[in-house]
Amino acid sequence: KTVSSPKQATQKITTTPDKDQQVSTQHAPNVISLNTPSTTTNIKTKATTPSKYNLALNAMKLHQPNTAILHLQNALISDPKELKSRVLLASLLQKTGYPRKVTTVLEAGLQYPHNASLIQPLAQHYLSLQTPSKAIALLQDSIKKEPNDALSALLAACYQRTEQHQAAINQYQSSLKTQPNQPKLWVGIGISLEATKQHKKAENAYQKALNLGLTPQLKNYTMQRLQYISRS
Repeated sequence: KTVSSPKQATQKITTTPDKDQQVSTQHAPNVISLNTPSTTTNIKTKATTPSKYNLALNAMKLHQPNTAILHLQNALISDPKELKSRVLLASLLQKTGYPRKVTTVLEAGLQYPHNASLIQPLAQHYLSLQTPSKAIALLQDSIKKEPNDALSALLAACYQRTEQHQAAINQYQSSLKTQPNQPKLWVGIGISLEATKQHKKAENAYQKALNLGLTPQLKNYTMQRLQYISRS
């Protein structure tokens, strides 16, 4: 049987897959979170513009996002290397509907040293803009320079989303070498193994994920895939 298109591999399930459907990453669970960076991102950096940043936080508490954005923009004018203001600004711009400005803010931050923590939110943002090739290129370059477990897992999800399942399998295998007890990775590799009709290996991966423990939603999805494989 043929395999459905996996373009939405890493997006959250919004409907329950039919038990008889073949593996389709359109209904696959949110194996790798692709959320915009939150305002609680824990980043160790020297607060060179605390007053403007704190003004932005106060504005957010008063539900004044536009005022907060203005304060953060001023903070970056004063010190463009200041990381936490850049991350918070990108998050606010995303929430208020300015995706292109998010791209500009995050890409501009990469030119400064010690801003490698912008790689993941920028890759996630590229995915939200339906430009996975940019996310893949960014992640490949970053991992080549310095291996990173989170970025490696995200790269695997990007490959999966673009139907590059063998590349996804290879990347998941690399991630599992350092994170063998991460159940989401086992589900992720199971999806690509099933998509490439390696059903026995997919079954083993899904079972491993179940043994490690999953959230109720992810557990339900994984059990459905196992049931389908058993009938194949």
